[in-house]
This record gives sequence, structure tokens and C-alpha cells, in this order.
Amino acid sequence: MANVQSYGIAPYLIQDGQVYIFLCKASDSRYKWGFLKGTMASKERPQECARREFYEESSILVEYDFFEDYFEQENDRKDVGIWLVNAHNIKSLDKFLDKEMKLKAKYRSKELSDAGFFDIAHMPPIKNNQYQMMFDVVDFLKHHKVNY
Repeated sequence: MANVQSYGIAPYLIQDGQVYIFLCKASDSRYKWGFLKGTMASKERPQECARREFYEESSILVEYDFFEDYFEQENDRKDVGIWLVNAHNIKSLDKFLDKEMKLKAKYRSKELSDAGFFDIAHMPPIKNNQYQMMFDVVDFLKHHKVNY
């Protein structure tokens, strides 16, 4: 990664044989969704950036021990790196979500207009700078995390 570096966390959830992944929509985005991530601060390690950004934007703290597989996408201006995290390992996750598995507004930063879990079989439109990585993550989850 040679450009601006951005890191985040992608919680996934396996429930009743279906796989869900946590996505967000930025306040300045009309309809495209992506992973919750942000730019690395100076002297910050990639994992620290991913954890900090996820917490700042969702109020959900994820322990480093639960970081799993890593994916990245290089782009013209901003490269993006994401760690998968099994949502079952996130302490008290239910308190942050509503019945539709969306992040409650009181926990969302002003940078986000929406966030929540999506069934990987019914994904919303994805940001261009994360599209290939999203495809790779979904393919990985289908083949390595659940038995279809």
C-alpha cells in the first residue's frame, strides 16, 4: 500500500445458515455502502487504526484477539485494508443493534447515515474503492466460514 492508508473492521455473523456482514453508508453518500474504516494517524499501527475507527464511528469496541482474516484493495488515491471479525465475539453487540440488525442511531457517529448487517446474498450497492475487496470477502465467507 503506497497511497493514503485506510483500515477497518468487518464483523460478520453466521445465523441459521445465512451469512451477514456489517456495512455502513457515509453521511455524504447517496446510496453506496462499504466497510467502516478510516485513515491511519501518524505512528499508529494498522490494527490500531482499524479498532479506533470502528469504535469512533460505531461505539463498538473490538478486541485485537478477535481480528481474523485480512483483505485489502489498492486504489488510485486511497488503499483500504479490512480485518474480518466474528460478531459472536463482540461483547454486548445486541445492545447496539435494533431488530433489523442496524446500528442504533445513538451509537452512530455523524459521519454515518446508516450502518448494520446485510445478508451477503442481498448486498446493497458498494463503493467503487471497495468493490473488488467486497467480492473477495463475500466469496471467502461463503467458502471458508459457513457450510452451504
